[in-house]
Amino acid sequence: MTHLLPPLPYAVSALEPYIAAHSMSVHHGQHHAAYVKALNLALEKAPEGLQGKAAHWLLINLDKIPENIRTAVGNNAGGHLNHSLFWHSMSPGAGVSLKGPLAEAIDQAFGSLAEFKADFEEAGQKLFDRDGSGWSSHPMAMTHYR
Repeated sequence: MTHLLPPLPYAVSALEPYIAAHSMSVHHGQHHAAYVKALNLALEKAPEGLQGKAAHWLLINLDKIPENIRTAVGNNAGGHLNHSLFWHSMSPGAGVSLKGPLAEAIDQAFGSLAEFKADFEEAGQKLFDRDGSGWSSHPMAMTHYR
């Protein structure tokens, strides 16, 4: 099994203005694609039976990966799996309704979800790197702004 770059579950511009199309394109088409390519290259040196294993199996069974490729397989299977989960953790037009311990923690720390969002957006808009994007984080969450 060759690992493949999964398509985004939405258009690269679907999360704007919160995540810029350019940032999505770079993270999916370059960063995630690089993990997939490097994983496949590392697995070329693996015994035949390992080449057909899914990324999550490889991570759970790192002790079964030959030592000479273990780090490369672990790092790149992890990057591939994390990015695959990341794309599905966001959704265009999704409303947020929180309940339980997370809602209680946000209310306690910020007063309300609306106040958390406003504070978080303000912090994110102040941060920029070379390509005009920045990461804003709080112990409870992280988001990317442009």
